Amino acid sequence: MRVGERVALLAAVLLNLTGLHASSCPLEIEPPSVMVPYGGNFSVDCRALTPMVEDLAVEAPYGDKVSSKTQNVTWSMTTVVFWDLVAHCYVNLLPSSNYTKLQWQKPIPITVYKYPQNVIIWDTEGGSDAGDLDEGIPRVFCCNVTDVAPAQNISVTWLIGNRTVLSNDTFTDSKESQNVMSTFSYDPKKEDDGLHIRCQVNFNLGPYGPQKPQTSQPHPLRIRHPPKNITQLEDTELEVGSFSTLKCFSEAYPAPTYHWDYYKTGNVRVMDVAGGSHLYINKTTDVNIGSYTCIVANDLKNISKMARVTVKGANSHCPIKITPERLVMPYGGNRSVLCVVSTEDASKNVIALNWRVGPRIVPGPQWDLDEDEVWDPRAECIATFSGIGKCSKPFDVTFYKTADKVLIHSMDHTGPMLADNEYQLQCDIVNVAPVQNLTVRWYQGDDLLKDQGSLRVTGCPHWNKVECDIQVIRSPVNVSSTITVRLGRNQDVAQFRCEAQLALEQQPPPPMMFQRHNFSVHYKPTINSTKLPLRVPVFKGYPAELVCEADGRPAPDIHWFSEKGVHRFGGNLTATEAGVWTCNATNVVDSDSHEVEVVMKEDHLPLIAGFVATTVLIISAVFIFFYSIYYKNTKMRNYSLHKPSTLKGNVAHNSWDSQLPMTKLS
Repeated sequence: MRVGERVALLAAVLLNLTGLHASSCPLEIEPPSVMVPYGGNFSVDCRALTPMVEDLAVEAPYGDKVSSKTQNVTWSMTTVVFWDLVAHCYVNLLPSSNYTKLQWQKPIPITVYKYPQNVIIWDTEGGSDAGDLDEGIPRVFCCNVTDVAPAQNISVTWLIGNRTVLSNDTFTDSKESQNVMSTFSYDPKKEDDGLHIRCQVNFNLGPYGPQKPQTSQPHPLRIRHPPKNITQLEDTELEVGSFSTLKCFSEAYPAPTYHWDYYKTGNVRVMDVAGGSHLYINKTTDVNIGSYTCIVANDLKNISKMARVTVKGANSHCPIKITPERLVMPYGGNRSVLCVVSTEDASKNVIALNWRVGPRIVPGPQWDLDEDEVWDPRAECIATFSGIGKCSKPFDVTFYKTADKVLIHSMDHTGPMLADNEYQLQCDIVNVAPVQNLTVRWYQGDDLLKDQGSLRVTGCPHWNKVECDIQVIRSPVNVSSTITVRLGRNQDVAQFRCEAQLALEQQPPPPMMFQRHNFSVHYKPTINSTKLPLRVPVFKGYPAELVCEADGRPAPDIHWFSEKGVHRFGGNLTATEAGVWTCNATNVVDSDSHEVEVVMKEDHLPLIAGFVATTVLIISAVFIFFYSIYYKNTKMRNYSLHKPSTLKGNVAHNSWDSQLPMTKLS
């Protein structure tokens, strides 16, 4: 094998071992990119990747040309004074190099750079000394970079303390040195107060370029900011007689001032401390209940925070009083009411005294009532105090109006009333106010009735319903009171009286309104059956007198009628023949009737008298007969005197008769 063939074979083996192909450039630059400062020096190696080199050289418009027959050549410059350096590495290969072409070239990247002469930061408004910045008001800072190259390969970074902010500035593409400027719009924040701002110039020339950034002098930031938060001030609950401290702190520049708004009393004092303020409460009482507001301010803004102080076992009070305490007056009258503070401390802390009458505000401490007032003004005195804030005290004013009239009538009934029946009586009180203070009393005659009935509003002026809640009505309404009565028979006329009286705390009280009404009492007739039996016997020739009496109101009409259709008017009837008679008693209420049966009897008295007379005549005849026999016998016998001296009287006897005293006839 010849020498040339051996060299070609070795070159092919080397190409396979190095992974190169016949189509790749067989040149290598070391370093791949040349970064050289202006005025500096550098050297660069140009190497051939194949031993089949016929000629290797570096050509440039500046400096000497270098060439070699070997695989390596070095080109250098001792002083770089040109900004635009262009150089190429050339190689001519032997024909047996197995490359697609025999001549190759490769540019040598050369960058000439220059560190900036100055990096200066300044404020567009305040120059190099920006002074104080106001929070939230943007400021523009500039970073001047002088005599730097290449500008297109630098970037500017802004540093605020340890915080980095990248700039989006781009600079003119030029290889020569120039002056460039970067701007940064800064939004001042309270958190940046006391920090510094800097601008930093970075060269972006890759790993072979300069790695050290160039930074400006730090510029101090002094941020003017208002107070935003108040710390350490919280709601507090205290014991009576205890000691406590309220604290108020806030951050701001310039340093803020502190002011407290509270209900000022002798046991409270305020003292400023470093960075804040303290409020001391000594021997706490109920007067210390309320709000304590700390106000922090500087020339930019003021803020405040309130803390509530409560005292265990004590109630907050509203130090005002109203004169008079309450008022009762007729509607349309003229009066004045005054609201004043009640303590000396209150007079030091009062801010405003006003009246609220319904939705209307009456400025000042005096409220003049006149006929334009509504019936229910719902008035209250409203006071505003430091610390306490707004507090109020209601004022009770009652307008009244006596009733236009009082009327009594019977419900669902007209005309006279019937005894023993129940009726409802209604008393209408017209146009009276306030109804909740109205008392209605019922009398029957002079007797107060136990049942006073119940009040009911008839027709509400402000509500679309029939009945209203009596407890909330203040304007005039019509009211009715209803009772249930039962009338007896012992009276022909019942008198009822309804009295309507407004019970108000007033001397003298409003006049009482009343009305009397008389009701006639009727009841149905009742026949007195004790004087009129059901059956009456009559002897022929001896007529019977029947008397029918009846009780009723009005007095009933009485008449008799028989079953034969005979009528007799009046309560007395002479019955001469047998039959059934009916007594009927009638009035406007009802009627009552009673039947009487008349029975005829035979008169046996003459027969009995004749029989008795005959019997008497017969007995008399028999007696006379026997007496005559006795008399004859007595006349025909002898009479003698026996021992007349023993007898005190004259006697006569016979032998078979007993002795009978005999009186001597003179």
